[in-house]
Amino acid sequence: MDMTALVLTRQSLHGVAELVLAGPQYRQSGTIRLRAVPGGSFATTKHPDVAVNGDLLLTSG
Repeated sequence: MDMTALVLTRQSLHGVAELVLAGPQYRQSGTIRLRAVPGGSFATTKHPDVAVNGDLLLTSG
């Protein structure tokens, strides 16, 4: 496994989690908690309902 690619991918996913999921969730619900979901993905715990699944950003709307 290419460690450089692994590190860059992890940093990119952290950025998505922080900016795209946790930021809007904090503004709307006052929390930045995220949860792991099946398949190695992650999602918000409160509104807005947003999840990352592979290279897809999923919303409830």
